[in-house]
Amino acid sequence: MSSHAAAGSHIEAKASWRDWVTLIVGAYVALATIWTAGASAGWFITLGVLMFALAFWGLFSEPNQGYAWSLIVIGVVTFIAPWLGAFAAAAAAGWTMWIAGIIAAVLGGIEVYLAGKATA
Repeated sequence: MSSHAAAGSHIEAKASWRDWVTLIVGAYVALATIWTAGASAGWFITLGVLMFALAFWGLFSEPNQGYAWSLIVIGVVTFIAPWLGAFAAAAAAGWTMWIAGIIAAVLGGIEVYLAGKATA
């Protein structure tokens, strides 16, 4: 162990595949306004950046309930965003958000399970 790690200044990633998938999905959603017809830039960029930021947090933390439940909430909001933002009729934009929302919520559910196991 290095002296930096002993001093608490060393950050080590746990690099879970779930966090990497969430990071990629968040980036995809944030950038999807470039190529997705009917995409609402406000919804896509905001939710994509939030998902990306959560995944980045997850990369550098042990499984915990706060991260897991935040990911579920972002997943659910992403899933219902096409109706809230009135762009559900734009098929490409709607399907992008529905799929991304399901992925985020399912991965969040897995994290809830793992965080519960880690504290038990």
